[in-house]
Amino acid sequence: MTGSTFLQIDPPSPGQWIQVSEGLLWARMRIPAKLDHINIYLVEDDDGWFLVDTGPDTLVNRDLWRELVTGLPRRAKLSRVLVTHSHPDHIGLAGWLQAELGVPIYISSGAQNWALREAEERKGRSAQAVAAFYGRMGVHPEEVVHLHAALGQMDPLFGPVASEVSLVQAGGMMRIGGRDWELWVGSGHSIEHVCLYQRASRLLIAGDQVLAKITPLVGVSYMSPEGNPLADWFASLTDMQRWLPNDALVLPAHGQPFYGGARRIGAVLEHHESSLATLRSSLVDWCTVHELSHVLGWGGLKGMARYMALDETLAHITYLVRRGEVVESPSTIGGVYRYRLDLPPSAPS
Repeated sequence: MTGSTFLQIDPPSPGQWIQVSEGLLWARMRIPAKLDHINIYLVEDDDGWFLVDTGPDTLVNRDLWRELVTGLPRRAKLSRVLVTHSHPDHIGLAGWLQAELGVPIYISSGAQNWALREAEERKGRSAQAVAAFYGRMGVHPEEVVHLHAALGQMDPLFGPVASEVSLVQAGGMMRIGGRDWELWVGSGHSIEHVCLYQRASRLLIAGDQVLAKITPLVGVSYMSPEGNPLADWFASLTDMQRWLPNDALVLPAHGQPFYGGARRIGAVLEHHESSLATLRSSLVDWCTVHELSHVLGWGGLKGMARYMALDETLAHITYLVRRGEVVESPSTIGGVYRYRLDLPPSAPS
């Protein structure tokens, strides 16, 4: 159940735009994956069009951008680009757009720092680090090789990191085309995620923070194994739910624009609580993350879907460990970690 009411408008074809309302355009770029598109939004600015997100870096998308910009109404120019977060479908073409069109790039400091760190990591990803991370989850060494290969599948979708950026932060404001847009920053799905809210018009450009039909990945990455992203995700969603009215139009990065954002956030929170309840019921005995991914219905996945499922399973287990509900026990053989509910000691007979 989505808890959403969809905007009755057909989505644009890749590289084309349609008008959502006066001074607000919706476009799409291609993603070479099962989730085959990203929504792009353009807000009319004083000297062109203010862009939110870029799409992944592919030759196809570069051509689509050239076509899209020349076909923009009134003024065929991008004024500024805001990157919501550092995933490749959102940041991939930021550096190229800056170099190609001279467009200023806006991004949060956390997202920019993470983008720079990932760029260094892509130059020489450590097979040893990946093997240790997934081996700890109880994944068979043969499968770890495939997971390492799957991690590299997204690398080409990251274009060059923008050489110069302007940093934005939570609570700030951006003046776009004579209207003030509030900056909100959350975490969980990514290190930092920026959303834009126009209060008077009740418009939220949401990125991946609120999607109508799917739930964004919330996983522990091998690059930040100390993180507790599900706790960050809960905090961010709860905060947004407090101020986002259900009659606001939510413009998400994937799928259809919709109303009922606060209701949808409630459904997403319930989804994760249900996953946690499922894990609790299986943790009476010691289990590995690999075994628990099967409990959540993700055991048969392959490639990119498999490593994302393992990362998300670990995020849920980490959340329970940090809450003191679950204990972890590292094995002296192979470094595999096992988990179990923190059960009270049995009463003496």
